[in-house]
Amino acid sequence: MNPFNPPTDNLYKFCSLTGVVMVLFALYVPYLLADQLYSKLTAGILEEKRIQIEIQYLEVEINRMKEAIESFKLAETPESVLRSGKTPIPISLAEYRELNVARDKALKDLRLKAAATESSVSEVNRLGRQLEVVYLRAILTLLAGTLLANYGFRRWYNRVQLYQDLALRKEGEKDAN
Repeated sequence: MNPFNPPTDNLYKFCSLTGVVMVLFALYVPYLLADQLYSKLTAGILEEKRIQIEIQYLEVEINRMKEAIESFKLAETPESVLRSGKTPIPISLAEYRELNVARDKALKDLRLKAAATESSVSEVNRLGRQLEVVYLRAILTLLAGTLLANYGFRRWYNRVQLYQDLALRKEGEKDAN
């Protein structure tokens, strides 16, 4: 035996119950989807902020390296460095090259983080648009379900149930007499 038998004896009854199911569906499913999308949206915003903090750190680090490289000009003598108000720091050619390599690596990391931020921002925007679509579909489904249920219940009552009620009332009056 099938526990769920949709009403096939009357089209109006079927329309009305289908409309009720659509209304329930439109109220429940978008809530679940919105909850999932909000979780992804929050994670995307958090990732974006984390990457922006890393970018700021890398920018500071790169600026520090640029300043160090500028102060380590190999052609400058310690006296000229002192005259410019800087402290002369002895550095070897190998250390100078390592500092340049570290700066280049930091610049590469900065560019990668900037690309990751752009990706994160576009993902957040995409999720926001997807959330709008979910709400729009929910509203349309709710409207269609309400209209279908209203149509089905009105037709069912006016064309079927009203006459069944009258017949039962007459039968009840006959039994009472």
